[in-house]
Order: sequence, then C-alpha cells, then structure tokens
Amino acid sequence: MIRISQGERDASARATHLEAATRKFLVTTNERKQMSIKTNFKRIALVAVAALGMGVLSSVPSQAILNADYITVTAATTNQKIGETYTSTGAFVTIGFLAGTAATDSVSVTASLVSGPSTSSSLPYLRLTETSNALVDSRTTSGVSGSAALTATTSPNVETTIIAAAAGQAYATFALYMGGTSNAAPTVAGTYVVRITPRSQAPSNNGLISTFKDVTLTVAANDNVASTLSTFYIQSGVSDLYTPTTDSVVSAVSTASTTGRARIFYTQKNAAGTALAGSTSLPGESMTVSITGAGTLGSAAGAVSSIGRSITVKNTDSIVVFSDGTSGTGTITIKGATSGTTLATKTVSFYSTTVATATAGLVSSVMGASGAAVYGVAKDSTGTAISSTTGGLYAFSSDLTVVSDSGTACAWSSADSVAYCTLTGLKGGTAKIKLGNSSAGANTVTSNEVTVRVSLQPIASIKLTLDKTTYAPNEKATLRVVGYDAAGLVVPGAAYTNLLASGGITSSMALGSSSDTTTAVSFTTAATATSTDPVKEYTVYMPASGGTVTFTATGGSALPAAAQVKTTVTATVTDSGAAALAAVNALATTVASLRTLITTLTNLVLKIQKKVKA
Repeated sequence: MIRISQGERDASARATHLEAATRKFLVTTNERKQMSIKTNFKRIALVAVAALGMGVLSSVPSQAILNADYITVTAATTNQKIGETYTSTGAFVTIGFLAGTAATDSVSVTASLVSGPSTSSSLPYLRLTETSNALVDSRTTSGVSGSAALTATTSPNVETTIIAAAAGQAYATFALYMGGTSNAAPTVAGTYVVRITPRSQAPSNNGLISTFKDVTLTVAANDNVASTLSTFYIQSGVSDLYTPTTDSVVSAVSTASTTGRARIFYTQKNAAGTALAGSTSLPGESMTVSITGAGTLGSAAGAVSSIGRSITVKNTDSIVVFSDGTSGTGTITIKGATSGTTLATKTVSFYSTTVATATAGLVSSVMGASGAAVYGVAKDSTGTAISSTTGGLYAFSSDLTVVSDSGTACAWSSADSVAYCTLTGLKGGTAKIKLGNSSAGANTVTSNEVTVRVSLQPIASIKLTLDKTTYAPNEKATLRVVGYDAAGLVVPGAAYTNLLASGGITSSMALGSSSDTTTAVSFTTAATATSTDPVKEYTVYMPASGGTVTFTATGGSALPAAAQVKTTVTATVTDSGAAALAAVNALATTVASLRTLITTLTNLVLKIQKKVKA
C-alpha cells in the first residue's frame, strides 16, 4: 500500500484549486479579441496570487483531532450549607479525552449559573482535585508552561483549559461548589442550577462529542440547633480568662451577694459537632436556664447581675450563678430554647457558716512529728458541707503530751471535699482527736473521736503485701511496700532514697501489659484511698496463665544492714483449665459412689424379695 502524506494531499489540493480558478477567469476567443493581452495577463496574475495566498494559509501542519472526549459528574444533585465552600462530599466534574499530540490537544470547561435564588449573588466555582497526563490552565502563546496546583480554584464563568501533557488519555477532575464574592461561602439558602460546559480549544477546534452537564446544588440553611455534643463546664468565681475542660466542685457561702459565685462556660455544637460560635452563619440558639433549690441566675454579654431563677440566654452570653441567702444545693438545668433539648445539668452548694454537725475521720494510721492524720466535715442545718477557708472545724487532742493541738484550724480541700487537720506529734504514743466548731474550745458542736498514733522511730524493715492471696488470670491486684520500725509497727509516711536495692520489685511470672512499673528504688510512702497505713502502692495485673507468682524485693541502703535482705510475697493464679478438670474428676468420683450405692441397694432389695417369697 502506498501511503500519501498529509503534505502531499495538501499540495494536490492547492494545484486543483489554482487550475479551476485560472479556467474561470479565462475569456473566450471573441472576448480575447476585444481585450488587450496586457489586461488578460493582469487577471491571470491576480488569480494566481489569490490561489497562492490560499495555499500559504493552509500550509501549516494539519489540525489535531480530539478523540473520545467525555464529561462526567459524580452527582446530578448535591448539597451544600450556608457558610460552607469546598467539601469533599460534594459533586465532582471530570473532563477527559484521548490526545494525539502532546502540549497541543486541549479542551476547556466553564462553570456558569443557570438559575438560583433571586436574592443570591453566589456563583459556581471549580476546584482542581486530580489530574492525569494533563496540564491545567497553563497554555501560553509559545506552548505550555507549568500547571495549576491541586486545590487551585477557577472563578465563575472563566474557562479552565486542560492540555494533554503527552499523547494518550488525559483528564482533570474538579470539585464543584457555590461561592460568594472572592470565593466566600454562600449566604442564601435555595436551589442553584449550574451548567458545566466543555469546549474544544484551538488548534483542536473540531466539535466535541460530549455536551454540557447541569448540576443542581441545594444550599441549606445551617443547623443552628444546639445538641448534646455541646460542652458546658461550671467553675467557681466569674473569671473569663481561661477556657476550662472539666467541672470544678462549686461550694459557696449562701449569704446573698451581687458578686457571682460561679460561671458556666460553654460551646454550643450542632448534631454534626460544628461549633455554633454566634457568627452570622452559625448563630446557634438561645437557651432557657433555670435553677431549683438555692441560688439565682444572671446573663449578659458584659457585666452580669442577678436576674431571676429562670432566664433566657442568648448564645455566647455568659451564665453566672448568684447566692440568694438560701442554704442548700442549687440545680441548674440548661435547655435549647427552640429544640427543648436538655444540654446540661450542673449543681452548686450554698452553705451557711453556722455549723450544725461535725464528723471526724482517720487519714493515716500513724503520724510523725507533723502530719494531716485526721480529716473533718462540717455541715449546716440543711446538711450542706461548709467549705470555708478553715472548714469551720478545729482539732483538740486528748493528750497534749503526745499530740499538742488544742483548737488548731482544719483547712478545707475543695478537691477532696473535706477539711484536713494538720497535727503536731511530740512523742510516741496515742491520742484521741475530737473536732469542734470553736477554736477557743467553747464548742456547741463536737465530732466523734478518732485515735491517732505518733511514731518517731526510724524505719527498720520492709514487707511486700498483696490485697489477696488468690487471683484469676489477668485479674487486677494491689501490690504494696510497707515500712516497719524495730517494734514491728508501721512507720509514718516519708520520702525514702534507696529503700530497695537495684531492680526494685521483680515478678517470677510475666505480668499484664497495663501493670505499673515496679523497678523504682526510691519513693514516698503515704496513706492511700485503700490503706490508712502509709505505703508505696502499685497496681498490677496477674499473669494470663495459672500458677504461683512470687514478687521479690531486696532492702536497700536506707535500711539497717541486717534488713537489707530479700522479702517476698506469693499469690496463686488459678488455672481455669485445671479447675475445670478437677471439677470433672470430682463429678466422676461422685457418680462412681452413686453407682456403688445403687448396686448395693439393688442387691438388698433382691434379698428381701427372696425372703418374702420363701
């Protein structure tokens, strides 16, 4: 087969064109007689020049042809919200084609608005999200240079060019969304119809197979209803210089005051977890805030005063709690004014400074020269704990030669909701401690008595203890280090250096991964939530398999030389398989016994029957 190049076909076409043009302008024999030869040649020359001019215009390389072009949209309808621009869940437009020539074949795409709400000025935007074998929006007069970056945004009604970087399949994908001036988020809810129009770009100006696509975008009003995802935190006082992440225990004197006793910090969030920050597009909703029991409420954007016991609060305005002279608990309930959803419930304790009852408890079984060995709780006539600076209680010792305190103030701890009484020990022995409501001893209210032991002896030995002797596999256990004096009595809590030898406490079996590290050799002993004896406490998880687990430690240089020896504590971890086997064996033994008994009874019955017949 003989192949004819495109250039040869173009040359042949020009020759045919020239011949036809020449014949058209030649005159007949009679006409030539009436026309000068000079004029005739001028006409021929003009025809030739025109024909040659046509040939020059068509002498550039042949036009490239686009093949298999297409336009796809992931969704004919999609949603957007006021205040939103690009989202990864919207509609995506893909323009692609089969290119024959690199850096030459190209198409463009334009997003334009077909219809929308009459009050809206928003227009559609295209955001580049993906390309393959394509340079996007980068044609120059001399060819192609560079390419738009991913996330680049094309303004409304502006063509974006997709140019093939090489021969073959090429495409680009764009996210479609509505935007306002300077790509701001839309502010008007409604239905928007957007037209995506492809167009062939020169020199590939052949018609495209693909046609425009229309996409319907529904811009919805924001969800401005506060949900239970909203956060509310109550704090003592009214400072707004920080943002809390937890509640504090609020207890305040009940005396009526214009000064706020507590403030509730909050952030409204809708069902999607989006913060409703009070902006134009996300204003949130007002709230109804009410208090039952003691106290009143106030709210404002600035300075706050008491308003009442049930108020309406605009989103972002403060919520402040006031005392009204009533003792007891104030329960605050916060609801969405529109939705009626209960968003939060908080409590505040208001107390009278008049003590009605007092209770004493033991913090530590032993104290040294000084220690908070006793705690107390004072309550008013409503049973509300009095959480003043002093706690409203004072400590009195039954033996001032052992514990010298008489009328020592106990200090309230808001973290633990008790008043700790720091006592002074003078010598070894015991004393009974009673709490009263007067430092001068003129107590109208007194507490129960607790016995405190004072020890001034140094540590002489240690022991390891466990809270149980038998555990299930992986069961949580409490391992303790306890210090004793020479008389075998528990010593007061203290900070020790090298109480254990190198390695700390070791285990004969592998413990659970969540176990505390037990390798420390220096630490502090103190009373804990589970032990009034001062100890060093570890939480460990027993081995996964059954057996005997032994914990071992060696006394360190903080102990006398004679006590620098190994100490152990052992526990049994039950083997569920062995236990099951033992149960089966026990059952088998029981069955065998029953079988023997049945056989014996059967023989006895047979003997009786024989005698009866005889």
